[in-house]
Amino acid sequence: MNKLKTVSLGLLMVTSSAAFAEGEGSVVHFNGHVNEPTCAIVPANQNITLETVGASAFENVAIGDSIENGSRDFEIHVNCEDKNLGNHIKLVMKASADETQPKVLKNASNNTSGVGLEVFYNNEILTPNQELDGSRINNLNKGDDNINMKVRYARLSNNITGGDVSADVTFVTEYR
Repeated sequence: MNKLKTVSLGLLMVTSSAAFAEGEGSVVHFNGHVNEPTCAIVPANQNITLETVGASAFENVAIGDSIENGSRDFEIHVNCEDKNLGNHIKLVMKASADETQPKVLKNASNNTSGVGLEVFYNNEILTPNQELDGSRINNLNKGDDNINMKVRYARLSNNITGGDVSADVTFVTEYR
């Protein structure tokens, strides 16, 4: 009986090791990525029309300064994945600045009226192509939200004439 147990155990070990014989293996490599929570500008083209003002509204206004007359409020729509993201993003207003007044948007109209435009957030001028640190934006909440802004006429020269004033800007978010 002992011989039978020994032979049986031996056969079991041989068949067992054959089942786990080494062969060629297969390497499985896993990849992944974790994003920081984001705030994205919700694409929505807007046409903002300022009220018409007379050239006399610029009397006693220094070159480079803006006037409240004719200004318009507007909103940039954002969607944030989480709240309190100000430390992770920057808002940039991409636009052509006036050559002599870099905080003023260049007048893209064909006529030269001596007037450009300035954009404000929280009563501060947004300089074209410079970052607005997200920590300064008050309402970056989770979900859909708005960043409230204002656009105003700005004096560009001593000679103010009648004519159209226009500019295009693109607001983008950038991440740190």
